[in-house]
Amino acid sequence: MSVLARRGFWNNVPRQFLALAPMYDVTDCAYRRIIAQLGKPDVTYTEFVSSDGLLLPQQKGFHRLMLSLKYVPEERPIVAQIFGKDLAKFRDVVPMIMELGFDGVDINMGCPERSVVASGAGSGLIHNIDLAQQIIQTCIDAGKGTFPVSVKTRIGYKCIKTEMEPWIGALLDVKPDAMALHLRTKVEMSKVDAHWDPEIFSKVLKLRDEKSPGTLIMGNGDVKSTAEAKEKAEKFNIDGVMLGRAIFGKPWLFSDAPDPTPTEIVEIMERHLDIFELELLEAKTYFNVKKHLRAYLDSFNKQYRAEMMLTNNIDDARQLIHKIKGEMGITTKRDTQEIPKF
Repeated sequence: MSVLARRGFWNNVPRQFLALAPMYDVTDCAYRRIIAQLGKPDVTYTEFVSSDGLLLPQQKGFHRLMLSLKYVPEERPIVAQIFGKDLAKFRDVVPMIMELGFDGVDINMGCPERSVVASGAGSGLIHNIDLAQQIIQTCIDAGKGTFPVSVKTRIGYKCIKTEMEPWIGALLDVKPDAMALHLRTKVEMSKVDAHWDPEIFSKVLKLRDEKSPGTLIMGNGDVKSTAEAKEKAEKFNIDGVMLGRAIFGKPWLFSDAPDPTPTEIVEIMERHLDIFELELLEAKTYFNVKKHLRAYLDSFNKQYRAEMMLTNNIDDARQLIHKIKGEMGITTKRDTQEIPKF
């Protein structure tokens, strides 16, 4: 079956589409819901989840993993990102992802985190091309050839010049539906600027056109705004751009509306805290949401940001938000109506 017949929702994304990158402990279900409410991207990815862990329902962390895959319809199209190296696990996990109602599955082949790489997963797969190809094919087969399968990876492990074309070409040989390229090597981590280089995209697009014309190509790395993303998509003639760190503290990033006022930001903070407390507090610590609250305050008040850094729990955060509202003369919807059940 051709890749074009298999792509599902990927057939309907606009030209030069924008995607929300999967970021562990950042794009959790609470933050993704806030993003969807404020102006969602064309495609949303979950945090990455271990394919091994999803098949161990008795494991202590299983509930937390399933919460990483929680979503609401407003986030669609939504793609579940998984990582691992065991073919049998991928074969069993893809039907689970389908049963959960996701629009597609993405295979993480780019995570540079030491323990992930040491296990042979993430960017560790760059040194195991045969296995990487088998994983993609296993996921395609497990989805009966109709469920969209994509890959997020890097442009090499250590050396772009010698590794990029063999690696990307091999992945394209198996015809994934879409491929997001983080424009750094594993060794570079995020220590250097992303390589938005015309020569790189010329080679990648040539490989794509020769091996898998239906595969959509996304660029990823250091893109700070949707305007910049669209400029890069046009300049490098790619299908889409994936934004990651730019979303931090700015869940309205994908919205066409003006940036929110301080009052609106405080309302967003309250809403985020409410959703986190309702959905995630039993599985994650306060510090998972604290980094978001701190980042929101970067937008308008560094002093309050410093005070937020000193908070240790949700009650502390609510007290500080109450203080901010009092000192700034802010009244929010939460003050005048019942707390919504999200």
